[in-house]
Amino acid sequence: MERPPKPQHKRARKPKPAAIPPRFQDAPQDSVDFDMTALAPYLHQGTCRYFVLKSFSEADVHKSIKYGIWTSTYISNHFLDAAFNSDLSCIRPLLFFFSVCGSKHFCGIARMTSSYTSDRNFMLWEKTKYEGYFNVEWLLVKDVPNHVLKTIVLPNKKNITSVRDCDEIPYNEAAECIQRFMNYAGSTSIMDDMDYYDTQQRSLQAKRGVGHIADDADVDAFLTEPMQDTRRRIASFES
Repeated sequence: MERPPKPQHKRARKPKPAAIPPRFQDAPQDSVDFDMTALAPYLHQGTCRYFVLKSFSEADVHKSIKYGIWTSTYISNHFLDAAFNSDLSCIRPLLFFFSVCGSKHFCGIARMTSSYTSDRNFMLWEKTKYEGYFNVEWLLVKDVPNHVLKTIVLPNKKNITSVRDCDEIPYNEAAECIQRFMNYAGSTSIMDDMDYYDTQQRSLQAKRGVGHIADDADVDAFLTEPMQDTRRRIASFES
């Protein structure tokens, strides 16, 4: 008697590796000095709240630095908005440790500077599903490899390099993370590749039908009302 065939199981998809940006394709550089003055007020300020934010694309981080905005998932946006508005962020700032998924490094530290705006969308995120935005001020832009921070273990036994998007970091562990950011003798940052990502942005603008807008225009030029047909209209340019 023949045995029944074994059920075919689909293989789990492996996460797509992050693209290697130009600065990591070149020969190693000498270490450089980064301006740490913007971080100084937060080094010993126990009233701050700290979060790890993850991006799927370094191109989105480029636009965040360039235009001073960010957005995340619906849940994360509203969670951060509630924290910003309830904690009097002028007294208790919200700081973010930014990392690009799959990049194996953190790329900088920023501060949330406005409430979440839900009635306007930024047109140039790599994925059009993200809605609304809030303003951020980048305090430090610097590549710090995961291995420099991996030994910072949180109360839930996770290390800081393995937390999820919008996970909150307690003060002691966040203070240690800031200190390691400052002490790491790095030689690169996404600022080295801004021209490269500017070129990519111009291609994306052409693809989405807004190539007539200068890429160095004010952020307001790239904000649009979230009409029902917005995604359909953008998708027509991408097809």
